[in-house]
Amino acid sequence: MPSSIQASVATVDAPHPHCPKCDYDLTGLPEARCPECGGAFSWQDVFEQPKTIAFERAGGWARVGAFFLAWITVLAMPWVFARQAVRRCDWRWGTLFGAICFATCWLNAVPLVSKNTGSAEQIIPWTLTGAAYVILQCLVLYAFDWRNWRRPRPALLFWLAIGGYTSAIVVTEFVYAPPIVDFDSLPRLLGLVQTSSSWFSSPSVPAVHWTQIGVWLWGLACVIYARHRSAGLSWETAATLTAVSIAVLYHLYIAAIWWIGNPLCELFS
Repeated sequence: MPSSIQASVATVDAPHPHCPKCDYDLTGLPEARCPECGGAFSWQDVFEQPKTIAFERAGGWARVGAFFLAWITVLAMPWVFARQAVRRCDWRWGTLFGAICFATCWLNAVPLVSKNTGSAEQIIPWTLTGAAYVILQCLVLYAFDWRNWRRPRPALLFWLAIGGYTSAIVVTEFVYAPPIVDFDSLPRLLGLVQTSSSWFSSPSVPAVHWTQIGVWLWGLACVIYARHRSAGLSWETAATLTAVSIAVLYHLYIAAIWWIGNPLCELFS
């Protein structure tokens, strides 16, 4: 069946087919080439391509369980999530996923739920800082995603979704406070430098915070690497871009805390 006829038939049976690469709405398209990203495709791939991320695939109340499955996948099996996200990722569900994760921070203000009772003066600035950071992260990762500069909308939406999904680490802050760490804490954590600071009197605190940071950045690294590899880059180039991106994101995180978080805390205090 010619592609134009295939498209016409598909418009009736499935009114909203989407591009396998950028999720652009292909309804009524007469040829098998996406006008948004310019990628060629087969109509069979368009109509048979399944959603691979559990949170996007489930429906109804099953999405509650799918949320936890996606959360575990992002944190414990980020390479699996990376393959899923690169194949198909919806920014709307990714944003909702991230919003739910940040909403868990507010449980710290409920005395009956959490022993680490916080306050609105602390939680509001942190939530706003997190939201601002996700947007900044999206822009930075788009800047490194140079092969997609010609189609900014789908690329930016992809990285926005990734920012939402990798916010899964925020849920761990229900047990421990947001990780505020710097490289100066590493030698003290490893016992290479002696200090009388009470913050380092128990190595478990910085150890947990560095674990949170490590898990979060490792998840992002898997997605960044998979994204570059799917664009046809060699593994050496993809690995180099991934390493540079992660280094920039770490410093962006620290900058967001100092230049966004701290002023907001003073504003709400």
